[in-house]
Parts: sequence; C-alpha cells; structure tokens
Amino acid sequence: AGGYRIGQETEGARDQEFVLFSQGRHVLPESKFYGVSIVKLAGGEANNILKLGPLTIMYVREGWLGGVSHRKTGVYHVLYPGPPYILHEQEYDVSEAELRPRNEDKFTIGPYEFVTVKDGEIAGAYRKSDGKFTILPPGGSYQLHEKEFEAVIKKRRTVEFQLGPYYYLTVQNGYEAGVYRKKDGLFVRLPPGKTYQLNVDDFEQPEHVKRHSHITRVVPLTL
Repeated sequence: AGGYRIGQETEGARDQEFVLFSQGRHVLPESKFYGVSIVKLAGGEANNILKLGPLTIMYVREGWLGGVSHRKTGVYHVLYPGPPYILHEQEYDVSEAELRPRNEDKFTIGPYEFVTVKDGEIAGAYRKSDGKFTILPPGGSYQLHEKEFEAVIKKRRTVEFQLGPYYYLTVQNGYEAGVYRKKDGLFVRLPPGKTYQLNVDDFEQPEHVKRHSHITRVVPLTL
C-alpha cells in the first residue's frame, strides 16, 4: 500500500512524495495523505507486474527475465529472478516494462537476444562493428546486444553444414573428401576421421563421397 504525502514545512517533508506503507494496520490523517491505494501481492503470473501510484513493482520469478529502460540514460536493464523490483515512473519507462519466460532456447527481451546452445548444436553471430563472425560454442548461454551483433544463427551439427562464413564437414571413415583453395586453385584432400571448419573466403564448397571398393573419384582425384 502507499499514498501521496501532503508536506508541511515544519516536518521537512516533500509535498506530493509517494510513500510506501509496510504490512499492518495504519491510521492515516486526511491532512497528511491522499490518493492511498492498495494492491494484492499474491497472485498468478498475470500479477507479476503491479502498479501502485507512480511505482511499478515487478516480480521476476524463476524461469523468467524482466527488462526496463532507464529514462535518463536510455540504458536497458535486464532484471533477473530475485526480490521484487520497485521502479519509479520518473526514473524508468515502466510503460515498456516486460517479462519473458525462459522456455525457449532463443528469445529476445528489449535490445538483447538470449540463446542457449546445447550439445550437438553450434551458433554464431556477425559483429556489426567489423563484420566478423563470432562462434558461440555448445554448452553455454549467451546474451547479445542488437547494437553489437546481428541476429544469432543456430544449427544442429550434422555431417555437413554451413554456419555464417564457415563450411563444416566431418569426414567419416569410409569416405573421401577434398576442397579447392581459392587463392591458387589447389585441391586439398581432407583425410577421414576429422571435422573441418573452412572459411568461404578461402575455400570452395568441399566435395564429400563414399569410398568404393575399387575406384573413388573426388574431383580432381581418383583413388
């Protein structure tokens, strides 16, 4: 609960200040307070954001994230699970405050993109400042700002796939593979038993064929 104070010079109080009241019974003289309001704290997910006078109370529960922008600095604050956040409308743009469930591997909140890369997956994003591609290895969760990175690309690891500027190829036993190098046209054999990461600026798309009992052709090689 809370209400606006009617300030008096003798008390050193500030007129129009919003005051929060602790739980319990209170006797409030009409000459000192007005606009008293009460909100119920307990409730379901719909009550995670509560409005009390100029204050917004945000409950960020486990499995959720919250976010709000600071009016003066414009900085977006990510709010993590824990004690309730009390946000004053003069300091924060509470009209844009939001909550997001963390029930997906990839989601956005405010200017941030969150991504979890599981085993058997790989992800990456282009950095806006220099265009370089940043690899996000499996086994971690990442938070990327839209001013710094393009949207995240995520792939499942298969025998052969492309992620950003890279070709990925796993040459299994019983297979032959090779690739042309762009700078000199040289064909490079890729021996089996390894996984290769090849930059598209340096290499053409790799060739990959199953080895036959007598003759196997991997252009320009015949084995």
